[in-house]
Amino acid sequence: MSIIVVVSLASATTSALVIYLILRSETKLSESVFHRIFLCISVADTIHYLSMSASTLPMPKDMIYKNYEGLILGNDLTCAIQGNLVAFGAFAGFAYNAMLAVYYLCSINYDIHDEVFRRRFEPILHCICICISISSTITGNFGNGYHPSPTSLSWCGFTKYPYWCEGDTCINFGRTMSSNFVATINKLTIRIGSLILCLSSIVIISSMIAIAWKVRKEEKYITRNMDNASRRHSILIQTHILTEKKVVFGQAIAYSIVNVLGFSMVALPQLIRILNGKNILPVWWQVSYLILRPLQGSLNSAIFIYHKAHGLQRVDDGLEFCVAFRMALTGKEGRERLIADTTLLRRQEMLDRLPVIGDASPSSASVSGASHLPEPAVPTNFDRFEVSIGATTPAEKELELHLQASSEDEEAHIPQVLLPRAALTESSQDLSGFSTTEANESSPLERSSGGKWYATA
Repeated sequence: MSIIVVVSLASATTSALVIYLILRSETKLSESVFHRIFLCISVADTIHYLSMSASTLPMPKDMIYKNYEGLILGNDLTCAIQGNLVAFGAFAGFAYNAMLAVYYLCSINYDIHDEVFRRRFEPILHCICICISISSTITGNFGNGYHPSPTSLSWCGFTKYPYWCEGDTCINFGRTMSSNFVATINKLTIRIGSLILCLSSIVIISSMIAIAWKVRKEEKYITRNMDNASRRHSILIQTHILTEKKVVFGQAIAYSIVNVLGFSMVALPQLIRILNGKNILPVWWQVSYLILRPLQGSLNSAIFIYHKAHGLQRVDDGLEFCVAFRMALTGKEGRERLIADTTLLRRQEMLDRLPVIGDASPSSASVSGASHLPEPAVPTNFDRFEVSIGATTPAEKELELHLQASSEDEEAHIPQVLLPRAALTESSQDLSGFSTTEANESSPLERSSGGKWYATA
């Protein structure tokens, strides 16, 4: 019993530490989707492992099992409360880990900004996670219920009481239950729990495969276009972004491995019972189970804190890890720049196309000496990227959210050699690469009242 208590308390403590660090962090909870998701994971882990650390304390003193070594002070109600909290924490943890994988997939593969994810996906995903966790936990009370089981559990869990009972001989809250009703509820509870476990595993594994494919595809694209002079600036910036994506992908893989380990600790006992044909697990497996089952919270917390310390090191190359680790424990963190960098890349891709468009016009050879750029009779690619005044399409609104997320220091963390002239001279740019504010003296192009660009002397 001491093994499960020590490991569970360690996981609960480290999960509570992560909650404290998130609430104290420089990036406010309202400004970071990742922090909100991981806060939910840490809350679920804290509930789960803190309840598990109580071990035998909530078990009924008048139960028929006499082979438990721990202190027993509870009754049927306290045992049911412990079982409900353990089950809810487990189901919520599975669901929110799958939600975290979806967030990584949207951020890396589809460049979805936090603001867009917050409006379109986060409320729905939160509702799904909470509803399936509560429903699967509550239904267990109307079946076998939550009881001790000396053959498999060191805490009150969803199991028959006594464990050898069949049909209407099983007891729940001091009374026998209708065999047909119990069988129906048990099947429903097991199916919901299995569905959560399987779907979470599928979402996490498939998301990591998709992210790995995306990162590999971008790496091949950069290698193939490295010598393309017309896209030199875009390739340099995209190389920088790919490095950032690899760091985030490594973090996502670490969380996924820990989560798959947690899923395995839930599913493998049932598989071993089926293979052995016995209800009692081997001793070696029971010891491994007691150590590894509650370890997921500590591993998640270690990855979270390491990532924060590593982020501080990336901001300051000369910072030692021990110093960065202590800074991370005080709430300091290196700002995540992946989505802001992606916005910068999109701007630069528009800039890379402007010289080609300008060369198509006879007057583009000397922009500074022309009074106006002639309007082509046939719309060109440049016209397709014009920003209309007074009319905003849904697609433009979507892209505008990406631009609003970038502040004036958006490019400051990228080495100067990676930044084109326009990115160095303009403080805020739209998709065309020109300033959205009033044009300054360094810009040879201004916008007319009709929304067209013209040259100034």
